[in-house]
Amino acid sequence: MKKKIFSLILSIVFIITLFTGCGSKQDETVSKNVETKKAESNVIKDMAGREVKLPDKIERIYATNPAGTVMVYTLNPDKLVGWNVKLTEEEKKFIPEKYRNLPKLGGWYGKDTTGNPEVILKAKPDIIIHVSAINDKEKSTADRIQKQLNVPVIIGDNSLLNADKTYEFLGKALKEGERAKKLGDYCRKTIDETAKIPEDKRVKVYYAEGLNGLETEPKDSERNEVLQIAGGENVVKSSSNKSSYGNTQISLEQLIALNPEVIITRAVIENGKINSAYENIVNNKDWKAIKAVKDKKVYQIPQVPYNWFDRPTSVNRIIGIKWLCGLLYPNETKVDIAKETKEFYKEFYHYELTDKDLQEILYRAQ
Repeated sequence: MKKKIFSLILSIVFIITLFTGCGSKQDETVSKNVETKKAESNVIKDMAGREVKLPDKIERIYATNPAGTVMVYTLNPDKLVGWNVKLTEEEKKFIPEKYRNLPKLGGWYGKDTTGNPEVILKAKPDIIIHVSAINDKEKSTADRIQKQLNVPVIIGDNSLLNADKTYEFLGKALKEGERAKKLGDYCRKTIDETAKIPEDKRVKVYYAEGLNGLETEPKDSERNEVLQIAGGENVVKSSSNKSSYGNTQISLEQLIALNPEVIITRAVIENGKINSAYENIVNNKDWKAIKAVKDKKVYQIPQVPYNWFDRPTSVNRIIGIKWLCGLLYPNETKVDIAKETKEFYKEFYHYELTDKDLQEILYRAQ
């Protein structure tokens, strides 16, 4: 009898152990499946087609260049760990005080600019944003930075025509979807609402760079995108200078022959002053033969906190589309640029402009 009871107990123990073991293995399998799915859900395909594993939490973001930094700042400035260059006093005026003195971290942009890994890593970014043209060169740059810093790098498109898509992508990656949609919709609406001007009716425009006004960007430059969307005709069709850094040289004789109807000038900030070729163009007798000068249609592009026309090649240029459409085609495009500027700065730059601010920004721009 005792033997039978003992055998029964052993059988029960064996069965319990068997099922417990199976349960443990099942639990382990389920756990592994959950972990695998979680890891897969953290992998995103960026706008260049690269697959990148994102961290679970993204609270600190660094961008490799000003184009990306502007986009991160517009999305959520509290997550931005630093600027690529130190803001000038003129730029700081139009940025909320809490963000003005974020550290200067440098980056990968411009002619000879290479980021300093040691400085960047001190800022402890969870992720790095690289907003640029989509090509093999930029993909290689992003791969190199990711390998060098051991921080995930994702690529976004810097084209204005794809600004809404870039916001959508960044919103998903950075978990800022609602805000990204709002900004992306604004960009899409701005582009879609521009007047469709037939080619033979387009105003001829010259873009003057440099303090003498004899440097420019040709029609095939990425820095011509605002003019192209706004329906203007760049009088400089192409250039033998294929550098992505711009500033193609042109002679005054060539410009007189091209005879633009409107001239827009790019300003630079030097020694606490905003300077451009504007003064030289409107006051120099050598320029008087040009139609734009004779008709008093020379304008200075608004510059602060970011240029409205080209540099950086980011969403700072969206307001430039509205401004330029209003200048070139006032009958076809009814733009209240004062109202639009206040709305844009509040929505994108987190800054409410006063009427005095507005006068400063639009100086020589109307």
